[in-house]
Amino acid sequence: MKINTLLSICACTVVLLSYSCGKDPVTTPVPGPGTVDTTDTTTHVVKYTRDSAIKDYQQMFLATEVLNTGWTGSTANCDPGSVPQSVHDAVIKRINYFRKITGLNYDCTLDASLIPAQQRTALMMAAAGDLSHDPDPIWPCYTADGADGAKKSNLRLGSAATDAVVAFMNDEEEYNQAVGHRRWLLYSKQSAFSHGSTHNTAVIHVLVKAENTKVPEFIAYPPATFVPYPIVYHRWSFSIPGADFTNANVTMLHKGIDVPVQVVSRTEKIADNTIVWEPQQAISEPGIYDLTYTVTITDIGNAPKQSYTYSVVIFKP
Repeated sequence: MKINTLLSICACTVVLLSYSCGKDPVTTPVPGPGTVDTTDTTTHVVKYTRDSAIKDYQQMFLATEVLNTGWTGSTANCDPGSVPQSVHDAVIKRINYFRKITGLNYDCTLDASLIPAQQRTALMMAAAGDLSHDPDPIWPCYTADGADGAKKSNLRLGSAATDAVVAFMNDEEEYNQAVGHRRWLLYSKQSAFSHGSTHNTAVIHVLVKAENTKVPEFIAYPPATFVPYPIVYHRWSFSIPGADFTNANVTMLHKGIDVPVQVVSRTEKIADNTIVWEPQQAISEPGIYDLTYTVTITDIGNAPKQSYTYSVVIFKP
């Protein structure tokens, strides 16, 4: 039986399920030495046309599919092994694709110095067939640096490499309503990650470097542009650093008709502050014509504006 499980570092006071937030709350990263603390709010959103959206989807998403990680390790021998550099390259390119289409910086790098430890974290999760941000020393193939990496990473069991990136962006599990994995990959200040994979686990270190200062007006997913239907997931999210979504309301329109939504999260302290909702009717696959959804979010506190309206144009690639 194939098990697909995600675990994101997050701040939480109540553990809803065994795979929700883990035992060690982690808040938004504190800027490290050399980090620029000021925020340049200059928007550098890519202005997509339908054709350019298709081109990036083909070159940055489809072209980064990893069919076999080529992992050289072994859980039986507690060998963390390695994956080819091409796999690491594909992972960061796919992450940068999702950042690019949301208007974020898409020049994030992988810290190669952390990859050996990330491999040991991925090995521990594969050997245990389980996920934890605070693995016990009795775990099979336990190492101290592997355990340290678990505290600072998105964790995936059931797929690896670029497939795990998709799973992190989707965050479809009941206990991931706050879309914590997505938020870390789309964290506005993020400038570097690291990565490790086995044949069926993936680890993406999200507390490496937070030096980006060019932040768009907001970070929406699906983004406010042309979006290929296969990457439109059930949970929609909207983020602004430091914003207060406590009293915010979300409305969606399609062809001028209201689309009922249910807000499922308004959490803070996981990367950027975010509101998450689920449309209460299926988003149909486009045919000949693209589908446009207009989103309005009102009553936002502690943000440059109290309300934002944008359109998501979904197309069949």
